[in-house]
Amino acid sequence: MKKEIKQLAAVLILAGLSLAGAMAKIKTGILHGIPGAFTNSRFPFAFLNLSPLSSLFLQRVFFTLCLCTSMLLYLPHALYAQATEFGVADDFTAMGTDGTADDPDIKLKGFSVFGSTQTSYTGAMIGPGNIVVNGYLTVSSGAYFVGNSTFTGAAKIFITDGSAGQLLRKDTSGYLYWDNVSSLGDNLGNHIATTTLDMGGQSIVNASSGTFAAGITASSFTAASLKFTNNIIISSASAGQYGGVYVSSHVYFATGSNIYNISTISVSSIITATAGVTFSTNAYFSGNVGIGTTTPLYQLHIKGPTAYIAFQDTDDPNGSIGTITSYQSATMYYDANANNSATTGGGHIFRADGAGKTLVTFLNNGNAGIGTISPLKRLDVRGTDSLNATLALTNGWGGAYILMGNQDSGGVNNPSMIMAANGNLQFGGGTNWSDNVGGTFDPGITLLDSGNVGIGTVSPGTKLEINGTAAIGKTYHNILTIGPLGTSPDYFYIDTKIPFTDTPAPQIHITGYNYANTNKAVKVTLSWYEYSNIFNWAQYKSDLGYYNPSRIRLGTYDDAGTARVRIEIANDSTYWSSYFISATDANGAAASYNGWSYTLGEMPAGTGNVTVVSEYSGIVYSNAGRVGIGTTAPTVQFERVCPAGFTNVKAVNNQLGCIQTAENGTATYYNAIRACFTSYGGRLPFSQEFGIAYANFSLTNANNGWEWAGDTAWYGSVVSASVVDGAAISIDACSASYPYRCWIPR
Repeated sequence: MKKEIKQLAAVLILAGLSLAGAMAKIKTGILHGIPGAFTNSRFPFAFLNLSPLSSLFLQRVFFTLCLCTSMLLYLPHALYAQATEFGVADDFTAMGTDGTADDPDIKLKGFSVFGSTQTSYTGAMIGPGNIVVNGYLTVSSGAYFVGNSTFTGAAKIFITDGSAGQLLRKDTSGYLYWDNVSSLGDNLGNHIATTTLDMGGQSIVNASSGTFAAGITASSFTAASLKFTNNIIISSASAGQYGGVYVSSHVYFATGSNIYNISTISVSSIITATAGVTFSTNAYFSGNVGIGTTTPLYQLHIKGPTAYIAFQDTDDPNGSIGTITSYQSATMYYDANANNSATTGGGHIFRADGAGKTLVTFLNNGNAGIGTISPLKRLDVRGTDSLNATLALTNGWGGAYILMGNQDSGGVNNPSMIMAANGNLQFGGGTNWSDNVGGTFDPGITLLDSGNVGIGTVSPGTKLEINGTAAIGKTYHNILTIGPLGTSPDYFYIDTKIPFTDTPAPQIHITGYNYANTNKAVKVTLSWYEYSNIFNWAQYKSDLGYYNPSRIRLGTYDDAGTARVRIEIANDSTYWSSYFISATDANGAAASYNGWSYTLGEMPAGTGNVTVVSEYSGIVYSNAGRVGIGTTAPTVQFERVCPAGFTNVKAVNNQLGCIQTAENGTATYYNAIRACFTSYGGRLPFSQEFGIAYANFSLTNANNGWEWAGDTAWYGSVVSASVVDGAAISIDACSASYPYRCWIPR
């Protein structure tokens, strides 16, 4: 009977709800989950042609009847589910979107379970208005909870935003937000600790004060001041501090205080006002120690009216005491007994005994004496009847050295040195002051016991032998040696250290040997003058009978910002050649003739001011027995250079002369003769000379009409002259006018 009453009540409730829904004019909705449910609470009865009011009434009645019929047919399935008052087996969607706080779209006043049911729910409050979600709850917009909510585990809560390791915090508006742990702080100052504070190996810094009731246990502790009201127990300091107690500044012990049972103590300073310090074992001081002074300036500083350091051998039956004493004027005495009478001015005097002979004296002015107490020089050695003034420097394993120089505090300036060994004496320099032999010794001058002197060599074979550049009367010898060249370079060039300036240039002497030439000896002199950044009057000359290079060029190169002269010399594809370079320069500095170098090949691209050097244009005697005037390469026995516009008429090792290649303008015979002489120092060519030149050389217009020749003849009582046209010869009166060309005899 109870079950039937519940079913009837449910039917009536649903019927009432349906009727209320039908009566509502402003709400619409769809009830899903019941087979055959309506999707609209209103539908028109247009086919009956009723008035609006009648149509609305019929709609509400029809909807109520349909809903009640559906409830009677399908609600038993829900009503008999374990006495559950309301259940949905499939989807349930509330389509209303205009609910309010007091009139929501869905209102569940009873206890609700979403998902499968079970006999109990751990932690859940079962009662009206409570909801159990036995599955996943996803909220797409927002949710509001009045009572407490229970989750079966933290892993059951999933929030999509935030980062790993962050915490949820509440702001002033009541909202939760993510925050980093570091922003929370440790809050140590706002509570009393209830357990041990473990710093995890970290430090506590910038603490102004601290109170420790039970002591401090730490591997290190730094504080401006410490005050302990009870005992101090320190187990050990670091190994570098020898363990035990480490104090960085001062320890003050009140009068009457003692330190017991210490086998070793290491302190920066000890100051005692009364009894002093007594050590029964070894004592080590890393700083200064003062005796008679609280401000020692040195490792051991003894101060007093008469300060002594005494040495006494306990095995000496006479009880002799050796002392080191400081006297007035800073005089130091080193005595074998206690006799300390003053003798002379300040210094250090070493004596054999209190009244004996003075052995070594060092005065405050820097003078040192051996055999005298008043040395007059930096080293003053004097002899006596038993000790002569001989100074002996010996070495059991090698030479003996004397180092001299102006060594500064950094030891930058290298020493000058004298070395003696095996009867020989060498003068040179060392590389440092760090050892007793000056580092690496580089001898400059060697004096052998045979009397030979070497400069730049340690084994001179003559009375004077110089190895390297030597300036004698401003002639620099042996600047550079080139070769022997076993290959066949056509050229080589020399990078000199001569600056490219307008000072008078030197004479460069090139001597040596060239295998490929008939006269194999080389002797060339080269010179130039620089003006306006150009090589001017650059010439070279090869002495009679010597090899003459086919080309010499000058140029410049950049040497760390300084333009210097570069010289290129033709080697003429020879081999087994050698060259020796020297120079004469009355005004140049010696530094310009050190550090020269050579390279095989022509001067490289980028060489500046390249200039071909001409050979001296005076009379030249070639190595083939030829003589040239105005030419450096005569090709016949005697040859002069033809002026511009002339053809050299020569053959079979002989030169006839020079003929003008082209004709001049027309003139009478006498005017033509006069013009050739005044212009070239020549004359008109004879008909034979013209014929030879015409037949063997290319002359302009030589067969294009008559022109004057140098021959004259009488034609009757009139003097006539020859005219030529190619191979033809004729005569005409000297007053006639013809073209002409000049001839310069050899």
